[in-house]
Amino acid sequence: MVTSEAVPWIDFRRSVMIGDSESDVAAGQALGMTTVRLGVDAADSERRSDGS
Repeated sequence: MVTSEAVPWIDFRRSVMIGDSESDVAAGQALGMTTVRLGVDAADSERRSDGS
C-alpha cells in the first residue's frame, strides 16, 4: 500500500478512492480519503454498513 510519506505531494484528504472491493474502500479510508464502491454488491454493502 502507498503511504502518505511516500507521496507527500498528494493530499489524500482531498482525494477519492473508487474501487470494487471492500479492500479498496479500506485502503482509501486508511489514508483518509473519500471512498466510493462500485459493482454488483456495492448497494448491498452500503445497506449492511449502516445497519439497515
